[in-house]
Amino acid sequence: MLAGRPNPRLTCALYPSSPAPAAPPTRFRRLDPDGRLVPLTVDGQALELPEGMPLAAALLTHGFDAFHRSVRRAEPRGPWCLMGTCLQCIATVDGRPQVRTCRTPVAAGMVVTLGS
Repeated sequence: MLAGRPNPRLTCALYPSSPAPAAPPTRFRRLDPDGRLVPLTVDGQALELPEGMPLAAALLTHGFDAFHRSVRRAEPRGPWCLMGTCLQCIATVDGRPQVRTCRTPVAAGMVVTLGS
């Protein structure tokens, strides 16, 4: 750290004059930024996601990481294996409960409910 410059990793409470840090970027990104985007709804929020991309991957690139909660302790759960075996990516899609979002391609007009 340079003398007189605040460390950006420290909270703004230590440096009230410094701007608030930006939200951390998601760990995931799209590999094809030129793909066709289609509209859909996730938990009542209108989004545009790449058509044909696995729904779980598309949601991860938009910062969604908790798709539902565990039965016993209500802990957040999100995609783990991304190939359809672990069932950690389940959500309600177009009224169908417990859909494996890692095996479901994004399509126009989908209605997705997480946390169900």
